[in-house]
Amino acid sequence: MSKRTFTTTSSTSSTKPLPRALVAAGGGRFVVRGGELAVLEGDWHPSRLVVLEFEDLETAKQWYASDEYQEVMKLRAGAARLNIVAVQGV
Repeated sequence: MSKRTFTTTSSTSSTKPLPRALVAAGGGRFVVRGGELAVLEGDWHPSRLVVLEFEDLETAKQWYASDEYQEVMKLRAGAARLNIVAVQGV
């Protein structure tokens, strides 16, 4: 799951959404990509959330470490702050 906060108002490619093809190439799929959300408890009020699903935690880590995703991270540097977590599901 990731939460993104823009640190610039630039409309460059560094702030564009993650391409579905890049996620799919790493074995993942979008489960949530923005959309309406409701805070039901607590003080966390994200403006946008993204949830990706992978076969397992190791696959998610491999995708994150992939050369392709690392290139996206370089493009995004300075344009946004992200909080990203991966968790093993059931």
